[in-house]
Amino acid sequence: MSRSNAYARVEALTDSGVITGYSAQIDPVKAGLGVCTLVFVTVHPQLVAGVPRRDLGDPGRGVGEDHHRRARRHAADARSGGR
Repeated sequence: MSRSNAYARVEALTDSGVITGYSAQIDPVKAGLGVCTLVFVTVHPQLVAGVPRRDLGDPGRGVGEDHHRRARRHAADARSGGR
């Protein structure tokens, strides 16, 4: 199949709705991007009683300190290619 026929076929499939979009998969390490996560949690008070509790460590240290430390280490590993 020639290049022009391939382009015409892709255009026809797009116009008819068979192809609904395109995407790119990006390697964050090669793109120079670290790991960034933004998490929102909504807690409904009536449901909290049913959630199992676990020890969060020393409350003076900050609830998410261990998680932040692991996230920073993971981001550094990702930048170095896992070495």
